[in-house]
Amino acid sequence: MDVQAIAISNGFRGRRKTRAKPESLARAAPNDSGGGDAASIASRRPWLLAYTTVSIIAGLTALAWTTLRVPISPAIDPNLSGTALAAPSGGMLLWIAYGMIGSLRILPAPGGHSVWTFHFPFVAAAMVLGGPTAGAWVAFISTIERREIEEVPWYGTLANHSVLAFAAVVGGLTSQVLNGFLLTTSVSVGVAGLVALAGGTIVLAAILIMGTAGTVMLREGLSAGSFGEIVIGSIGRLTVGEVVLAWVFTISYTAVGWWAPMVLALVTLVLWPVDTEGPDALTHLPRLRRFEGFLDGAIGRTRLGLARGGVLVAIDLDNFGPINKDPRFGQAIGDEVLAEIGRRLRSKARTGDAVARPGGDEFAGFFAGSFDPESAIRLGVRLLDEIKRPVVTSAGILEVGGSIGLVIVVPGPNLPDNATLMRIADKTMQEVKRDGGGVRLFDPDSHPGGWSG
Repeated sequence: MDVQAIAISNGFRGRRKTRAKPESLARAAPNDSGGGDAASIASRRPWLLAYTTVSIIAGLTALAWTTLRVPISPAIDPNLSGTALAAPSGGMLLWIAYGMIGSLRILPAPGGHSVWTFHFPFVAAAMVLGGPTAGAWVAFISTIERREIEEVPWYGTLANHSVLAFAAVVGGLTSQVLNGFLLTTSVSVGVAGLVALAGGTIVLAAILIMGTAGTVMLREGLSAGSFGEIVIGSIGRLTVGEVVLAWVFTISYTAVGWWAPMVLALVTLVLWPVDTEGPDALTHLPRLRRFEGFLDGAIGRTRLGLARGGVLVAIDLDNFGPINKDPRFGQAIGDEVLAEIGRRLRSKARTGDAVARPGGDEFAGFFAGSFDPESAIRLGVRLLDEIKRPVVTSAGILEVGGSIGLVIVVPGPNLPDNATLMRIADKTMQEVKRDGGGVRLFDPDSHPGGWSG
């Protein structure tokens, strides 16, 4: 979301090294320490379990209540008489099937702790058309996807879906109440429906964002400032686009036919922006393009004063070349080392952070939060300590070093563009590499070229 060197026009992109010298990660910040140590994690665990339990109880209770008390609205009826999809209940089944289309688009978030899915428009449309009962069941069932089943504990999966169901119930009730109230005024039926649709989907999105942010905050020990940044970061073009798409689904379903949302969904999946590169196959980290996209959002919000900034990190491994070139080891063993370093970085990054492998033995990262020079250096040292820990490979235990360049990113009108920040971090890393490795922080006040690098 401080490295100096020579001739760097491509930022973190792979480059030939003229000289090769023989993970937050623990991200400490003045008021956002992250809490990644074992003691801190243990102290938060009861609160996280309590939050998970409350989420499950609230979601399942809302789902049961709305199923028993609130009929499915006839507006969701697909008018398929004589089929299993007849009547409002058939329309709900149809939207559950539509919602499963969203599982075809699952993108890992840059930090690696969450994924971006394509379920919201279907849930919102079903909620508006069929009311809270239809929306809740579509949210609870259609959002199941394979990664979740394979990687998330059962109680975490149940909590996720319970929050979705709860949000759909509240959003659906909001939509119905708004529509009923507006119909008692001079507002036309069409305008009342549109306002009710907007209000319901906004409430649905707000509850989902807040519920997810609460889980992340407890899981990772984030400060209130980080909580706010996660919420703000979630309200971006993707969310706005999905809300608009939910409205299009709703209108096309009633005005065109039951099949229209399915066609629109499939077309959207084809046209929706996607990372065609995919993550790096070896380390499972994002590649450079995805990382640059993350920085566009994270640093862009910082530039606008909507986020506190963070630390941009450039990393190059030291003493890695001899491992690849040594006939006793070879590239396969080098790949094992890279994979392990990538795993360490990925496991340490919080939501709101990102780590990537631009190429070769280079890594990059952005760790969000308020940092001063001391805390940024502490972060760099912790990263270096992680890299230097012995790596167990099939050829035995190996060790590598690292050169790390840091750039503190803070809100302000003088903040350079992303490409300049990346070049500075990369250049700083190259300088410390020429001096034998270690950690170095870029200081624009003491550097002759200032922010020009």
